[in-house]
Amino acid sequence: MATRYGDMRDVWFDKAAALEKLGKYEKAIKHYTAILEVDMHNLTAYHNKGVALEKLGRHDEAAKCFDEERWRKETDAKIILEEELLVKRVWSRIIKNEGKLFKTKTGVVFSYRIYKNKIIVPQYLANWGKKPDLRVYGEGIGIKKSQVGLALQIVPVSGPTDLRYIVFRPSHLWGILHDERIMP
Repeated sequence: MATRYGDMRDVWFDKAAALEKLGKYEKAIKHYTAILEVDMHNLTAYHNKGVALEKLGRHDEAAKCFDEERWRKETDAKIILEEELLVKRVWSRIIKNEGKLFKTKTGVVFSYRIYKNKIIVPQYLANWGKKPDLRVYGEGIGIKKSQVGLALQIVPVSGPTDLRYIVFRPSHLWGILHDERIMP
């Protein structure tokens, strides 16, 4: 069952909920357990499994499910808060180091400007002005703060290719996030 969960998350959950509504609590519990084996952060599965266990009179097991749901909810909230604080700290360092020189993994020197909450990296330092030349780079091109947040979830990485699904210019983001001024 667990091998197909990623592609069929909603189907598994709907089946477990349907079994529970039909009063087939043991089968529903097995499905919720299988869901939790591959997605231990599925709070609704903990809750629903606890409800099904209660309906079978297995109150101690149900209490464990509810406790686990509560603990994971609190832990996930703390992790989210820590991640948000990290993004804020890193973003403030990125702003502080705007206009300074950085290097990609291959040694290409670049700099950046912050424009509309994005890191704008010009192709050539010779074209550098007070503002990025939006005719050349476009307003949409750049590294968004949200993309920095996604990258922080996997940094450190071996190279820019690990960031290619997050951002258009992975070599620049890699250079910024692997610099001691940004990530001491």
